[in-house]
Amino acid sequence: MNNKLNILKFLVLTLATLVTVSCTSYLENPLKDKETGEDIDLLVIDSSVFPVRLQISLIDSMALSAVVSPVTISFSGKNDNDIITLAGKKQSEFYTSSGFIELAIDPNVNVSKTEPLIFTIHVMSKEYPETVQEFIFDSQGVKEITLQL
Repeated sequence: MNNKLNILKFLVLTLATLVTVSCTSYLENPLKDKETGEDIDLLVIDSSVFPVRLQISLIDSMALSAVVSPVTISFSGKNDNDIITLAGKKQSEFYTSSGFIELAIDPNVNVSKTEPLIFTIHVMSKEYPETVQEFIFDSQGVKEITLQL
């Protein structure tokens, strides 16, 4: 009985050692690419940098569920050039196929009752007719926009 217990301990210890040795690559520097060895740049997104964020949900009006087909979103109006990605990039068009996209307003743009944010959203898709809707916001914060296609 004692012999079997010693053999079992030895096998467990050997297995633990083999698992630890085979996983050493996972314990290396997480900021290095495992295949190329190049440094990985981290992009930390702190949404508090953006005083105004737009959370746009696209709903299929027939199915009453999120649109899951590719959609192109563009903007026009007074503040159309002030809409950016959370990475801070300005684009003329934004894409989603999940029925949701989060964008922001350039933090250098003041939004207030005297300087409202004015823009029109254009949503285009092969599966749905074009949807166009104007928005006016006169305060900062997260703006939840739901568009039915």
